[in-house]
This record gives sequence, C-alpha cells and structure tokens, in this order.
Amino acid sequence: MIFESISYIALLIAVVLIVVIAFSVTRWKTKTRNSFADASFQESIFGAMINRYGRIQFLLFIIALVCLVVGIMDLLSGYEKRTVKREGIDVVFAIDVSKSMDAQDIAPSRLDKAKNIIFQMVDKLGGDRVGVVLFAGEAYTMLPLTSDYESVKSSIQNVTTDLIGMQGTHVEAAIAESALSLQNKSATGKVIVLLSDGEDHEEGKGNAVDIANSYGIKIMSVGIGTQKGSPIPDYKQGIEQGNVLDENGDVVISRREDSVLKELSDETQAKYTIGNNTNETIEALLQQFSSLKRNEQGEAFTYSAQHHYQCFIGIALVILLILSFWNIKRNFLL
Repeated sequence: MIFESISYIALLIAVVLIVVIAFSVTRWKTKTRNSFADASFQESIFGAMINRYGRIQFLLFIIALVCLVVGIMDLLSGYEKRTVKREGIDVVFAIDVSKSMDAQDIAPSRLDKAKNIIFQMVDKLGGDRVGVVLFAGEAYTMLPLTSDYESVKSSIQNVTTDLIGMQGTHVEAAIAESALSLQNKSATGKVIVLLSDGEDHEEGKGNAVDIANSYGIKIMSVGIGTQKGSPIPDYKQGIEQGNVLDENGDVVISRREDSVLKELSDETQAKYTIGNNTNETIEALLQQFSSLKRNEQGEAFTYSAQHHYQCFIGIALVILLILSFWNIKRNFLL
C-alpha cells in the first residue's frame, strides 16, 4: 500500500505538532495549578476548569484531522499491471528550412511559427508515431518515426535555415525523403505535414504526388507567411546584417505562394491550411487526422489501483458532524 500524494505528509506532521502543543499547554496548566495550591483545594479556588468530556472531544478532533490528511494523501492498494494496445497513424513533419523561412511577416519568423505548430501539435497526439524531415534545395531525415514526443520537440528545438546549404524549395525531394519513413505496407494512415511558405519551387512538385499516392500518403500542406510578404533577414554567424538583396542590389520581398502547396493537398485527397494562426492550424490538422485509419502501433503498460480516500474522508466528516452537535464546552486544551 502506498500514498498517491505523499507530498501532503507535511499536513500530518502539522497534526502531530498540534497534539504536542496541546499536551504541553495542558502540562503547563497542571503544573501551575499544583504550584499554587494543593490538589484538594484547587477546585474550590479555580472552579471546575476541566471539562470531563474535553479529552474525548480532543481525541475525536485529532482522529478527524488525521483521517482528512490521509484521505488527501489518497491511500492506494491492489496494484495491477495492465497491457494497453496503442493505436495511431504515422506522421512526418516536413519543415522548409530555406532562407525565405526567416522572413518575419509572421512573428517571430515563419520558421519559428512552423516549429511552434509542431511543438503544440505533438502534445495533442496519442499513439501516433512522428518523424521529422528538413528540406530546402535537398532533403534529409532528421528524426525517423518515433513515439517519443519529447525527442521530436528536442530535435526541432535548434532547427535553423543554416542546416542545409543548398537553397531552393525542392518539394519532390521532401516528399520522397518523407515517404522512406512511411513506405511500410500496413493499412495505418500515413501523413506528411508539409510546412512551407511555398516560395521558390524551382523544381515544382514533380513526381511528388505520384510518390505519395503510391504509398497511400496524404500530404497536408501548411502555408506559412503572408501574401503581402516581407524582406528576408540576412544573417552572418547568427547576427542579422540587414536584408537579402537581389542581383540588382534591391531588397528581396518574400511572399507566401499557395499554388503548389494547395495542389499537393488536393491531389492526395487532403486539405491545404494557412498556418498563420497556430490554434486554428492544429485544429484543422487534427480534424483531418481523425478521419484516417488507425492501426496498432505497439503496447504500453498501465497500473491500476484501488483508492481508499473515500473511507477516510467519510470517517472525518462523521466525526466532525458529531462534534458540531455535541452540546458541551469545546475545551480542546483539557
């Protein structure tokens, strides 16, 4: 038998202190009376100061307090190990890390918005497996499928646009790389969540749709940025050095481009989402996830136990009710 909330043991210590203080005060009162007069004269001098029911009342009060504290600590017994099957889908987050994702038309930046969506998204998942792919002019797997969501968040913590030297936004490479993690033949729902501003698709979508459809993968594209756009900060060794300039020396304005991203989703029977509002984006993605088939992803173990807090709380309430109707002086210090 164990307590579920052992931290409340400090309350039990407080009850012990109350008892110690009460008995200390009682001994002091007795000693003081004895030093003042002989025991045979004390009642005539001091009167009937001690209520004969006081000790019983005080004892009941302490029992009630102890029961309340034990009830709060929640005594558990009868632990039983149970096997729980985990069901879910396979999800790969493909994150665009091209330089245009540093644009700050969505605060603090497009890339930070994409990372924040993933951070909050994984907290709402259950038995789903998650992987991470980074892409710009080329793509690579940063994290294969896993059920360890803390690893997912940790892996994207320090993602920047400097991780891939070859610039561009090679969607076909991103889909092909993501498909490597999703190419198993099971009937589990397979999803690529593609987070990008959609700009600078030099390679176009190519065979991306064919690759996705051949493995039964849905591409849920998330467009990040505004159509009005903004300059792209130029960073040197992590320090902003103005804005990116074109070959004529003019400031480059980066804008969100929806066309390719929307086509990828439409042609894989998924929905395109504009990801500038984090909560709305997550809700839209989760709604799409709910329609996918979920297969067993493994087993987990849980432990169940019988709670006994009701008994102790009940005893405490009964005692306190009795004390409240007990028509005597409440002289707890005896």
